[in-house]
Amino acid sequence: MITSYHCHTTFSDGDSSMQEQLQAAITAGLDELGISDHYILMPGREIDWSMPVDRLPDYVQSLQDTRKAAGDQLAFRFGLEADYIPESVGHLAEVLKQYPFDYIIGSVHFIGSFPVDASAAHWDAMSQSDRNTTIKKYWGLVAEMARSRS
Repeated sequence: MITSYHCHTTFSDGDSSMQEQLQAAITAGLDELGISDHYILMPGREIDWSMPVDRLPDYVQSLQDTRKAAGDQLAFRFGLEADYIPESVGHLAEVLKQYPFDYIIGSVHFIGSFPVDASAAHWDAMSQSDRNTTIKKYWGLVAEMARSRS
């Protein structure tokens, strides 16, 4: 079975629409395609490469429309890549319960306000001790996210 579940569209930081990705997946012979745009609920901050919070209903409608367009050409899955931010995990769980997602990709892109996948310059400016501390915090959040099942 040939699948792809970690696909971002123009709803977040992708360069193509869901329809374009669907057509590319069909052309490539995929059996299943899942779209999983970034969705980050970070209190007091909008993330420019994440789907704007108020676009989630539009995103889900687009998922539904794309599933209909897929027909029996391939299985189309509803996904989302949701960042684990301890301060907003309860709110995130409440939001996600409202929608028919097939899967959620949990991710950690921030330690507080520090973007862990930032350019090397961000990391180079840190002392080795601070880098080690940040890396430990990152893996701690990943483990906490896995235990939370939220």
